[in-house]
Amino acid sequence: METYNDRLNTWLQHFHFIADPFATYKAENEDQFIYRLWVDRDYLHDIIGYPEWPQTAFLMSHIGEGKTAARKMVEHECTHSTLRGKVFVVGYTYFNPLLAKTGRVITQITARHHTELLARNIVKKLVEESQVINFDKLTEMEKGLLLDYAKFYGDPISFIRLASMFPQDTSEIEWSELTPLEALKFIAQIITKISFSDQDPANNTFQSIYVLVDSVEQTTKSKDVAVDILAPLFRESPLLETLPIAFKFFVSKDVGEKLRSQIPIPDDRITWSNIYWDQAQLREVVKKRLLFFSDGNIASLKNLCSPEIKATVMETLTNACVGSPRKLIILCESLITKHINRNPDDHWLDSKDLSETLVEFSARLKSEKSSRKKVPGYLYFETEVDQVPPRGLHLIKGGKIVIDGKVLNPPLSSLEFRLLNSLYRRQPNIVDHQTLVDEVWGKDSPNANTQNLKQLVSRVRYSLHVDGSGNLNRFIKTAKNRGYLLITED
Repeated sequence: METYNDRLNTWLQHFHFIADPFATYKAENEDQFIYRLWVDRDYLHDIIGYPEWPQTAFLMSHIGEGKTAARKMVEHECTHSTLRGKVFVVGYTYFNPLLAKTGRVITQITARHHTELLARNIVKKLVEESQVINFDKLTEMEKGLLLDYAKFYGDPISFIRLASMFPQDTSEIEWSELTPLEALKFIAQIITKISFSDQDPANNTFQSIYVLVDSVEQTTKSKDVAVDILAPLFRESPLLETLPIAFKFFVSKDVGEKLRSQIPIPDDRITWSNIYWDQAQLREVVKKRLLFFSDGNIASLKNLCSPEIKATVMETLTNACVGSPRKLIILCESLITKHINRNPDDHWLDSKDLSETLVEFSARLKSEKSSRKKVPGYLYFETEVDQVPPRGLHLIKGGKIVIDGKVLNPPLSSLEFRLLNSLYRRQPNIVDHQTLVDEVWGKDSPNANTQNLKQLVSRVRYSLHVDGSGNLNRFIKTAKNRGYLLITED
């Protein structure tokens, strides 16, 4: 029996596509070719700035407008393109360790917590890039200090790998006595003395360090909590002006504006940019994808459509996506999906495909708005916090999640909660992949696939990791090739 994927592949081959141009819509899944899909925007150059004069910058947008894609492009420019060898770039996109260190009490997060986590990321990046980095300009003493720094701040694997490169003894510095500012300045001084191994170290050492801050709202699912997590970086304002380090923030407009009111640094010393998409730029998003995935054969969506919608299809879709390239990509994928399911023998997308896509998309937007206002009525235990056992994971009255006697804060997103609830109702039995996909996204959703399920499971595991043990699989276990199961008690 012919499957949907069989029909889709036949349709793609007819138009000479090498892959589905709209199968993914998140920048995280497009690392290898994002620079080929990127629509050049002025704000990217504003955010990058000049390595010789590193400056803090904010890029603000609504969800789905491309801030993470912009962050990926900054990383690409610094690693593979014009700024290679000038900027040492490190991502700062995972904040659960901060929550774990403070027992998820957001107000207890300090600048030191940030510095320690950032130092860990820098050490890890140094080790990951060690095969292409030249450390020859470091003195023996500096190598020993770096090794000691890695021992104190880095993860054990990174330290072991660095120790195999620098066999000298570590120093006796009490790193815990350094202020966050001093800790950052030390590693910055080290990095400005190293270079890529294919460049002349006498003239091409790194000039600056770019710290790319992103995904804090995905970690917390709350704009207010995101502000509280980042705020300690601004309370000690010199952290944002620690040359040659430049923080580049990729945040929502709400979070950016709230932080702007708290930053004790004049606006002329920080770059502020907003993402905005007009019709022509949105059309370019679709064009880039079509050209890339068709090896240059297809340049416009109208080349895939019947005569009745050729002239209007792009205007219709760009109006419907309300300025969001992510929504536009989802609309295009839904249009193809509707056609493959309804009329696979006719290759041309038609007016019925378009109208059904718009109706479904409108219903989806309404559903998303509704889910933000209230938590769906899933199965809960009708108990209070003080009535649950002191250990383990429990769902209680009001949809709250209690772990080891404490309410999980920040809470899970509605999508994450649907996954947890699906596992919770069947514990400790294994729930197969397809059941979870159907219950979390719905059978007809274009997002309903095992790859998205795998990513969602990872996010939930991180969110439930509150005891600082390092065991991310404490509650959600993997049944290889079968599915997942929930173990609520140790």
